[in-house]
Amino acid sequence: MNTRTLYERTKQMIFNKPIGQYDFILQSKDRKSNIIFTFMELELKHLSSINYLVNINDHKFSGEVSVWIEKEMFSDFIEDLIDANNKRTGSINLRSMSSEEMEINFISQRFGRYEIAYSIKRTGYSENTIIQTLLKGSFEYDIEFFNPLEEKLKEINKILI
Repeated sequence: MNTRTLYERTKQMIFNKPIGQYDFILQSKDRKSNIIFTFMELELKHLSSINYLVNINDHKFSGEVSVWIEKEMFSDFIEDLIDANNKRTGSINLRSMSSEEMEINFISQRFGRYEIAYSIKRTGYSENTIIQTLLKGSFEYDIEFFNPLEEKLKEINKILI
């Protein structure tokens, strides 16, 4: 999928609702930052995993990377999210199979608030030289989306069984 297609899909979203059945979004409280997970494909035969195109828009900074997430990591993330949603405390982590490509951390703050710290890294080659691009940052997560996110992730997890 090229950048133009992703832009068009993102543009078609209505108030942060993903258009794809297995897509999901992490939205900032100020609505100026988000992380969009766009479903690409599924692997169930060898190592159960799911492939997402992860697009980060944090104020005027942006980046994207294609990542694979193992079924166990995804399931653990969902369990931790459910637990944190009930208690409004705890730390939640989601990372790609190749952990340096993507890591997302929900960090519990006071009063039931969460900060999302993210890191994505893309490695490429140009004229026999390795080029690495890294985007790191954080924003306050809008907890009004906690319950819908939990339900969406439970549905996605069903396809990994």
